[in-house]
Amino acid sequence: MESPLLQKLLFLESIFDETDFIQGEAMFDSNTFPVTIKKSRGKYSVSLEERIVEIKLKKGQLDLEADPPIPKSQDKTELVFAALYLRKFLQEEQERAKEKEKSKPRARSKSNPIYDLLEGIPKEKILLFLQSYSRKDNHFAYKLQSNFITNYSAEDDKYETLLNKVIKPKSEKSPKLSQKDIQTFNQILETLNAQAQDLYSLQKFKELFDLIHACLKKIAYFEVVYQTQNPRVEKVLTGMLDMLYRMSKRDLAPAFNKKIVANLTEMSLLSYYITESLDNTIYPILFEHPLLDKDQATQILDNLVDKYNKIDKGQKGKTLLAALLISARYPVTIAQYHEVFESSDTIPALNTLLAMKFYTCVDKHVEILVKDEALVKDIALLQAERYLVEGDHERALEYYLVWVKYEPKLFELVKRIQRVNLEVLEANKAGLIKSVEQFSDEDKAYIFSGLDMEELLMDLITESQSIVLIKKYDRDLLEFDTEFVEAFYSQWTTNYLKEHFGQKSIDTIESLMIHIQSIGLTKFAKKLKTELKNQYNSRQSIADNISS
Repeated sequence: MESPLLQKLLFLESIFDETDFIQGEAMFDSNTFPVTIKKSRGKYSVSLEERIVEIKLKKGQLDLEADPPIPKSQDKTELVFAALYLRKFLQEEQERAKEKEKSKPRARSKSNPIYDLLEGIPKEKILLFLQSYSRKDNHFAYKLQSNFITNYSAEDDKYETLLNKVIKPKSEKSPKLSQKDIQTFNQILETLNAQAQDLYSLQKFKELFDLIHACLKKIAYFEVVYQTQNPRVEKVLTGMLDMLYRMSKRDLAPAFNKKIVANLTEMSLLSYYITESLDNTIYPILFEHPLLDKDQATQILDNLVDKYNKIDKGQKGKTLLAALLISARYPVTIAQYHEVFESSDTIPALNTLLAMKFYTCVDKHVEILVKDEALVKDIALLQAERYLVEGDHERALEYYLVWVKYEPKLFELVKRIQRVNLEVLEANKAGLIKSVEQFSDEDKAYIFSGLDMEELLMDLITESQSIVLIKKYDRDLLEFDTEFVEAFYSQWTTNYLKEHFGQKSIDTIESLMIHIQSIGLTKFAKKLKTELKNQYNSRQSIADNISS
């Protein structure tokens, strides 16, 4: 059994930035300098040429620290290299432990005397028994075959051949699966899934793809043709799709990548490849793959249209599939949009579309957005991100300003809009003001400040005459317009003393003067005090209590 640390190390590409991982992998493959590994109190120290990388698990997550530390501006290639080296070391250590365990004489067990029995029988007789029993019991033969299939056969279709024996084509003679068939299928899938994980860790991707491809096709047939849903099968399906997705993101040979796309495209066209949800399918993998060409995409979508037209109107998956098709490439009317979305759980559909980067019809049918606030938010953000990637900052801002009205998290809002060119923001001040008009003054100020829109921030502070806002943002505004800050404080204190009397007003002014001095306006604070004393010389409390 793999250690928890090794389990985390098997999925390094999901932890590191893609560029860092590729460079670290290249460094690992071409390494010539000696590397040493030391273990101490549950952590490993990997000594490289210029630094030591300490690797351990911290609260269940992989924790890597370099000594000397790696600057933030520098890539993490050395961390990736160290992690890969430790992974190889632990895998080899695990294999040695397995071999050592095999060489040990097996202890006698009262609870399982079969071990004693097997040790006392010649291997030839055991072999003859297995051959004889396999001929009598097909299900036993299939399970036995699945346990050793990765090693014993080099045939390209060995996985498909095995699975076809277990789940046979549906016919009048065999319209249903027996409980034994289903149980055997579950066990074989779980066995193959374990072997797939081993193949992934060993980076035997061609063998891995053949295994996963065969399993995905048979699972689809099992679920759709026999109309059988099984949680054990679904768990295997999820795990295999995850491995396939991560494998598709790796830098594999172009010819092999083309084979992956071609085979998955062919699988998507199968008449029985119809799912109730787009989430747990090959479609996200296909449509995100850089080698999927236009003809293949068109073929897939045309096939989906045909399947959509055949789906029973009450089927749960209908609306998700329709959302995919409509937003992908087919021109539709507003009425058709309504037909799809009114009976649909739209958010999962839109999340799927976002993952697949399908946007093209939204611009033509923006009227639909006003019908559903949750839908507005998702589509507007989707479109904004798309235009930003394409470099069209004006259109990106247009959709961001729609999205702003429905996004309650100010940090998230500012973080995204910050990526729009400042010139575009400046040119669309009126639109930005209108989009945030329902926000509080404090939230507006946070947004304007975060977007470096100092003029809008100053206009807001002037209009609101808020001493709270000016004190919060005066340090930033000093760098932009010192005169504005001084003029505001001068005007505000004058107006305040006109309307407020007594010791409390004096305390407020004194506290404000301390703040003004703390932000570096010491000379201005002294000047303002003098002006206030002169202006209100008839009020003895001001002359006596405001310090010079």
